[in-house]
Amino acid sequence: MVVDLPEVVSKVEYADVQVMVFNNRFVDGFNLINSIFRLLHTNKTASSKLIKAKQSPAFIGFDENSNPIFVCNFEVIKEV
Repeated sequence: MVVDLPEVVSKVEYADVQVMVFNNRFVDGFNLINSIFRLLHTNKTASSKLIKAKQSPAFIGFDENSNPIFVCNFEVIKEV
């Protein structure tokens, strides 16, 4: 017996987003990028199916004013 199942078609868009944090205090910048990471990683919202961090937050150096810079990259999957 063969059962025909309805075809489920879902269109999705993929986007990469980079969050950068600049702060004049290292510990404050570190805490902020980690808070953002915890908030967004594996989060689902009304407009997105999934937000997933591509790596852990990272310190990448200092800007021209000697402020520490932290980054984290996310993949966003959104249903259209």
